[in-house]
Amino acid sequence: NFEPATSPVTKIKFEYNIDTSTVPSNASRLDTNSPTRIYGYVSGDTYFVVTAADSIMANSECGRMFRWMLSLTSVDFGSQFNTKNTTSIYQMFYNCTGLTGTLVFPETFYTKNVTRMDEMFFGCENITSITFPEEFNTENVTNMWSMFKDCKELTSINFPTTFNTSRVTTMQAMFDGCLKLDLSTFNTARVTTMYAMFRNCKALTTITLPSTFNTSSVNTMREMFNSCENLTTLTLPNAFTTANVTTMEAMFKNCKKLTSLDLSLFNTANVVCMSEMFYNCQKMQTITLGTAFTMDAVVANCESYDSDNNLIGRFGRMFAYTGSQLGSNRLCTVYCTDDFQEFIKHDLDGTFHNQHPNIVVANAFWYDNAIRKFCTFVDLPTSK
Repeated sequence: NFEPATSPVTKIKFEYNIDTSTVPSNASRLDTNSPTRIYGYVSGDTYFVVTAADSIMANSECGRMFRWMLSLTSVDFGSQFNTKNTTSIYQMFYNCTGLTGTLVFPETFYTKNVTRMDEMFFGCENITSITFPEEFNTENVTNMWSMFKDCKELTSINFPTTFNTSRVTTMQAMFDGCLKLDLSTFNTARVTTMYAMFRNCKALTTITLPSTFNTSSVNTMREMFNSCENLTTLTLPNAFTTANVTTMEAMFKNCKKLTSLDLSLFNTANVVCMSEMFYNCQKMQTITLGTAFTMDAVVANCESYDSDNNLIGRFGRMFAYTGSQLGSNRLCTVYCTDDFQEFIKHDLDGTFHNQHPNIVVANAFWYDNAIRKFCTFVDLPTSK
């Protein structure tokens, strides 16, 4: 890899079909017993990688290749950087905070054999766009954890038709801190964790998940959309199922501009934690909870509270400050079943505590009675 040793370099350029007799005498040999030698040397602010051959065959392990090169502003792979034998590119550009503009990969950037892409662009906070070639085939990739995390200026990703996520099992924090996303080619049928997947996407105003966004294998959606502070529209497909999900803690927390949520297809039979699920959704006007939205598993898995009444349970502050910025005499309307309303009523009048003496709910579920000010719970519309 090129990390710290060449950190003063701001550019890396790959060149092919070069007369290597002209290479500086202080150049380093980079190949490993290759019949065609590969040399590396610094000239000015650029690190040149040159060969007399018409291509460079990358190693099987390309993980951490440019990691921590903070001063690196651009990488020019040329047209023949070949990754046909590469199996891992994790952390390839990890924390390359100086990279700017568009990062373009050559057509020979083959990834069909790659299984790991976790943290590939982690912390590349000044890249504005990424263009992948058709050969960027991800059919065997299983790990995309934090792949684009904290790419704060990223406005577009050009995914090829070969961008196949059907084998990926973790997308945890994949887009945490990003801006604008195109997920039209995503297939998530095997993904088991979506923890913090879109967390802190603070400039994102719209998320429309495609029909291929299948969540049937997902078991955690904790903080999935947490702090998407400017999100106004969230569209979930029918494939967004929750039957196997066990935690929705802070799932929509701090979505301050979101005005409505249709969760009528949510099945929460196995969900044991909903703490702060809608916390501080200040402009929320309507939430629709379907007939399969139950608190049974949550209650069954609740714990007690400490002597200072701090929450140890699983549904604390679930609706706290939801609808708090709608203005005077306006409430967020929560459409729900009779059973859910009964659960709400029990907590308000104290009978819930009488039935479950080991669970203290004061200042927890209602968080200083904020819910009484901002939400009302009514029957589901007949059309739901």
